[in-house]
Amino acid sequence: MRPERASPLQRIPTFLQKIPHSMQNLNFTPKLLRQRRFLSFLLPLFALFIGLGSSQSAFAQGPAIDDVELILSQRPVSASSVTTVHYAGSGALDAPYTGYTKLGSASPTPATPAPPLGTYDADPSSNSSLTLSGSSLVAEPISVRGVPANPIAARLRYRVYLNGVPTNTTTLSGILALNNAGPFPTFPSSTLFNATTGVNLLSNLPSGGNYTLEANFEVDYSNGTTLTAVGNPYTATFDVTKPAVAPPGSSTTWIGGAPAGPNNWLLPENWSNGVPSARSSAIIPSPPRPNPPILNDKLADYSVKNLTLQIQDPANAFTTRGIVRVTTATLKIYGDVANGGNGILATTDAPGTVADPLSASAIIVFAGSDQKIDQGRFANLIIQNNNVDQATGAITVNPVQATKSLFGLLEVPGSLQFASNTSAILRCTVSDINGNLLLDTGGNENVDLKNTGVVTGETNTAFVLGILKVQRNVTPGVKETFGGVGVDITILGSATPGVGQITRATGATFSPIVFSGATRPVSIKRSFGVSFSGLQQGFNADVVFHYNNNAEELNTNRDGFLNMYRTTSGSTFSNLGGVNKPDPTTYPGNGGTVEVFGVNNINTITLADYERNPLPVTVSEFDVKRTGNDAVVTWATAQEINNKGFNVQVSTDAKNYRNIGFVASETPNSTSSRSYSFIDTEKNKVGVRYYRLQQVDTDGKSTFFSPRAVTFEGRATEAGIVAYPNPYTSELRVGLNSAVSGNGFVRITDMTGRVVSQQVLPVTIGSNDLLLDNMNGLKNGMYLLNLTLPSGEIKTMKVVKQ
Repeated sequence: MRPERASPLQRIPTFLQKIPHSMQNLNFTPKLLRQRRFLSFLLPLFALFIGLGSSQSAFAQGPAIDDVELILSQRPVSASSVTTVHYAGSGALDAPYTGYTKLGSASPTPATPAPPLGTYDADPSSNSSLTLSGSSLVAEPISVRGVPANPIAARLRYRVYLNGVPTNTTTLSGILALNNAGPFPTFPSSTLFNATTGVNLLSNLPSGGNYTLEANFEVDYSNGTTLTAVGNPYTATFDVTKPAVAPPGSSTTWIGGAPAGPNNWLLPENWSNGVPSARSSAIIPSPPRPNPPILNDKLADYSVKNLTLQIQDPANAFTTRGIVRVTTATLKIYGDVANGGNGILATTDAPGTVADPLSASAIIVFAGSDQKIDQGRFANLIIQNNNVDQATGAITVNPVQATKSLFGLLEVPGSLQFASNTSAILRCTVSDINGNLLLDTGGNENVDLKNTGVVTGETNTAFVLGILKVQRNVTPGVKETFGGVGVDITILGSATPGVGQITRATGATFSPIVFSGATRPVSIKRSFGVSFSGLQQGFNADVVFHYNNNAEELNTNRDGFLNMYRTTSGSTFSNLGGVNKPDPTTYPGNGGTVEVFGVNNINTITLADYERNPLPVTVSEFDVKRTGNDAVVTWATAQEINNKGFNVQVSTDAKNYRNIGFVASETPNSTSSRSYSFIDTEKNKVGVRYYRLQQVDTDGKSTFFSPRAVTFEGRATEAGIVAYPNPYTSELRVGLNSAVSGNGFVRITDMTGRVVSQQVLPVTIGSNDLLLDNMNGLKNGMYLLNLTLPSGEIKTMKVVKQ
């Protein structure tokens, strides 16, 4: 008979009464080796029937994870000695620890949880720890037709979860591999396994509270069988105290309602895991609690790593969002921002001063290095670039340029300031279909200064990259700087006051003209879209264009050799000339200006090198309109150099063109505006016809100008759009006629409805031919093109990439 031994449960209560809530170590350690004579008293093992062909079967004696032992080493913080208690299990002989019953037992006894393991401090500085550092087991053999199939691998699976959390979300889980320690000495067909590595079960727990530890053994046998003590794990609970400050790398959740200050961000009682810091993240839950955090102390340090504001119902975001109120305070965010429902309410619009930006009422600081920000409306925003030492908490300036990736609309009606000596880009960002982060120049992700905002501190290494918008009331005769975005406009004459809207695009380039066999001229990577409302038509203006002179923005153009170019279509440009000067104000020491006097119809302007990229013929206008059964082709030039004339070409598929007429140049060389026209009178026109110009030099070289489309099915394209070529391989263009000018919004989705591209295109009255950006990178397949015209009319059609 197997000798009786004292149950470990008989020893635990007295011992636990002597242990204060303190640091404890939990160890799974090698079992005292079992004597061979005990084997004759094993519980019956379950039978396995393994099919061998259609009519054969074999009896397999069931295997077992037999002997295991759990040793709990408990040590108070102040004690130097370690007291050890054994939790032993061997089949049903040591009930209630049936987590370690033999695998395959026909009627396993329900597991009984072990006594609580005590209380711990999650703060690493306390040296408190709960360590799963070792385990051992004896695995008995399985036999098929009398041939042993010994174990080949064993492991211990564990998980830790916070009690009371819905679905018992696992906060820590893993596997400890058990090493084969050789045949069991007293029974060669059994195998001993033990572990030599461990894990601290307190690592990265999200908060204080009551936790459960579950551990279970698993064995692989050489016949391909995997056996697990499913349903009978070792189970014990332990408590983790809430720290005053959330531990580095952890997360804490707002719970609010502390008697000393129910809305006080700085009270640990208002957080699940202590007050957040630059090294720990915060979650503001949804639906909002009755006591949302309020930041109202101008001198207090409100800092957080990642900040997440949850939203319960996107369709009712205003009433189901988490909320943080920033009134007279500064909130520094060092990580990512998930601002669900625009719940960060930092909208007190006192802008402070340039000399003392912290005098503003509500300030948000993007204070970390690389960060992701999804949206927001912040009265005042400061851009910094700092590193946070996770070990010490020290904050130092990061000399390496950082990127703040903006996803969505960021409104700053007060002050947007790049801190001095900062190297950081606030980039309007979009993800492509492969998840790569790209610059978004389409306008959906943008920074908007509204009617009152200003931007300061932009340099060669610190600026908004992408779309920056601003709106101002414009008074004739007064220079308007539009909040410092980089363009100054003075309206001349007796025009009435009105409203000017500026859209600055940084990071995108124009390639307006293609020369046959020559270099394709490019603009700098900055442009301004300008529109006015309420002003009399036909006014003139003086325009000053500010730019950064870093190599990326100049885009191979030479600083100081730039002219201003104007476009109404995005594909053809007029050279406005310009006076080049250093920029001593907006970008001191880091940029220049180009100034042009007496500009009318500003539209969209950019800069390009006038000597490196001379334009032999500048087509300033190109249009095609249907008149009855004919098509009237008109165009104008701003200058002509060695120009022989123009071939007018037509196509029905936007790929194969043929000449239908030639219009000679009025003079080979001209610096003044000249107008031309041609009427296509061919009979029986049907469907869509594409017209383009081929400009021919006197030496035989030629240049093609982008086509325009007209349909002869019923009526002209005032109510429709044409995408061509369709299918396309690299470039996709859209031809349309519009009754009004303004921005058109293009959204491309795949057939599952996922947005793969979106952008803003300038649309003018009459015929437009627009080149879509980033279409070459799409995978082959069918897409939906959705175009919202300036009139609000929406057009949709299918396009195919091949």
